[in-house]
Formats: sequence, C-alpha cells, structure tokens
Amino acid sequence: MAAHMTWQQQELSFAYVQAVAAAAGYAMERHSVDYDGVDLSVHGHGGGGVVRSPRLDVQVKSQTGGKPASFPWSYALEVDNYNSLRPTDVLVPRVLVVVALPKDAADWVKLTPHQLALRHCGYWLSLRGATATANSATVTVHLKAKQRLSPEALGTLMMRIGKGEDP
Repeated sequence: MAAHMTWQQQELSFAYVQAVAAAAGYAMERHSVDYDGVDLSVHGHGGGGVVRSPRLDVQVKSQTGGKPASFPWSYALEVDNYNSLRPTDVLVPRVLVVVALPKDAADWVKLTPHQLALRHCGYWLSLRGATATANSATVTVHLKAKQRLSPEALGTLMMRIGKGEDP
C-alpha cells in the first residue's frame, strides 16, 4: 500500500503543477523518464525578451502532513536530486517544487458543484549555484512562503527566464 500512496502523491503533485501552468497560460510536458533530475517542463510561447519561447524544468516532490506549520519550511531532499538542481551550466533553468498535502489522502482533493480544490499548496525553490554537500542521503532545503507556486508566480518566473535571468 505504501508504494501506491507514493504514486498517488506523485500524480497529484504533477497535477498541481499542470493546473498552475494551464491557469497561467503555459504548456506542460511530462517526461517519461527522470534521468537528469527533471520530471516535467513548462513551456512558454512567443517572445518579448531575449529568450523566445522560455522553458523551465521542474523536479517535483511532495510531503504529506498538511500545510507547513511555519516558514521557512524545511524539506529533506535526496542528495541526487539536490545535485541535479545545482548546476549553472544547464541550458534550461531548473527549480524544485514541493507540494504540501494533507496527511489523509481523502483530503487531497475536494469536489463540489462549484469548485475543484487541490489541497494544499506547492512552493518553488531554485538551487542553481548552491554549494556542494558532503551529505550522503539528504540535504535539508528551506522553502519560503513568498515562493508559493501560483499562476502569477509562474508567470514571473517565465518572464525572468524570457529576459535571460535566473528564476
């Protein structure tokens, strides 16, 4: 049953990012294999900056237990994932998105005749240029409340990438 829950968490986390991307007017591409620390990519179209059709690569994680009790919110990221998000020499910028989910899977999605709600929120973090670690299992990263992944926040990230800036 635990493997099933992990799969459910992953799928709901991907759905969260896809919903945010769609609401912001971006396309999302899900990768069939995570061989380089990238689960999915968000694609923009058109120009307006120095980079036409900006793209953002995303590593998606989730954690059950409800809304973060306080910020910065600490998350134990596997060292392999941490290292795949640190490089500065990648063509497409990368970020980590961690989705906070209620402890009980029955509370992850609420549906009424008036709304579909995915609970709770996802938060993004750029680890580009972060220092190497001597840790062998996990690295604790800290997510900030102001870095909630919303359609507006994703739009700002994509605009920065389109200008040739880091996320």
